[in-house]
Amino acid sequence: EKFTKVNTITLKLGEMAGIDREALSFCFEVASKNTCAEGAALNFEMIPLMGKCRACESFFKVKDFVFRCPFCQGIEIEVVSGREIRISHINVHDGDK
Repeated sequence: EKFTKVNTITLKLGEMAGIDREALSFCFEVASKNTCAEGAALNFEMIPLMGKCRACESFFKVKDFVFRCPFCQGIEIEVVSGREIRISHINVHDGDK
């Protein structure tokens, strides 16, 4: 379908993705000039940093970037979420309506 304007873009960002939201917003503002996305709002949904202990297979939220299992104190931790950077959804204005 054709659309005339992007209203909002929602991004899912992991806590450990290393993205500065202010810098990304500024870059998006510059890059979207003279496009159908000019003036669109960027919304952010943060994804928590989650780990899985390979020793006891427990899942837990990693706090303060300490990769130690809070259940068995194991240190072999697999990151299962929190590194993502992805577009969740885009809201557009349909020019025919």
